[in-house]
Amino acid sequence: MARPRRLTREESRGETRRRLLDAAEQVFAERGFHGASIEEIAGRAGFSGGAFYSNFEDKQDLFLALFDRRSEAQLAQVAELMRTNPAPADFFAALRGWNVRRGNQRGWLMLSLEFVLYALRHPKARLKLAERERLGRRGYAQGAIAQHEALGVSPPRPPEQLGLILQALDQGFGLQESIDPETVPEDAFIDALDFLLKASVALAEKEAKAQTGKSRRETVQAGRHRRTTSQRG
Repeated sequence: MARPRRLTREESRGETRRRLLDAAEQVFAERGFHGASIEEIAGRAGFSGGAFYSNFEDKQDLFLALFDRRSEAQLAQVAELMRTNPAPADFFAALRGWNVRRGNQRGWLMLSLEFVLYALRHPKARLKLAERERLGRRGYAQGAIAQHEALGVSPPRPPEQLGLILQALDQGFGLQESIDPETVPEDAFIDALDFLLKASVALAEKEAKAQTGKSRRETVQAGRHRRTTSQRG
């Protein structure tokens, strides 16, 4: 029987880090950001505190790494949905199914809000969180651009503005659904996306039509000016 291949130092470090993140996800969910301790997280993963500090600076660093892992996974999943469902109607249908499959997000939302409050009181954490929010915003903007392109129109507003709008709506709807699930549907954000895309496309078409009309008027006026100048000459 073949002996298992021995992990390289880098592979072993990656496995340790993964186990610490998995344990942190469990402990944070149970106790919150402030209630979770480094000792419990390390113990849950089967390691000592030394192993923890070999991979993370502190609990804040650990949470941000968990935030990154979660964000990267979700962005990849949504990007794949968009790639395999390029038509907006198909994408929204696929997105609804994905939203159901991923289950209730209330626990993560509570943890995120707790960390946001912590970050607002700690400038270093706030700056690091802001960097990640900007990355997420770009993801929303790229999605908005792709949906407009699929319908053959240019976004009527700058991508960064659209990204900020979508990010704020997603976070806001998540909060409202967690507070009042009886009246706020779990896919309310997707309904809002559908509505906003239709409104945005209508605005883009209206502005494009107005620009075309303006260009035609300018062309006519320029022609009249040339004829008048020629007659005077």
